[in-house]
Amino acid sequence: MLDDPHSGRPISSTNDQNVEVVRAVMAKDRRLSVRMIAEETGLNENVVHRILTEHLHMRKICAKLVPRNLSVEQKANRLEICQDLLERLKIESNFLHKVITGDESWVFDYDPETKRQSEEWHM
Repeated sequence: MLDDPHSGRPISSTNDQNVEVVRAVMAKDRRLSVRMIAEETGLNENVVHRILTEHLHMRKICAKLVPRNLSVEQKANRLEICQDLLERLKIESNFLHKVITGDESWVFDYDPETKRQSEEWHM
């Protein structure tokens, strides 16, 4: 009947300890697939998916451009470019009329081979 013992892994595999294990793995790398998380944690793929979606309330999204804070190297590069532009302005006074500007957002361009490679887990 319905109350008879069932074979296989019990539903209790989605306990608090396993949720914390999956949360720790996700804190290291949000681009891991369910299969990769299952291999790393030793949990069943269905359990990992249930933990991610029902307990951690995460979903997989794709994003090509990911905003980032500028690194020290990027800041130095930006300074060098600005100095070059100022030097060119001294030589060619109407130079700024040729410059196209945009907002101050700098983004890291991650160009995955496939859309699936760019997926990340987010809340």
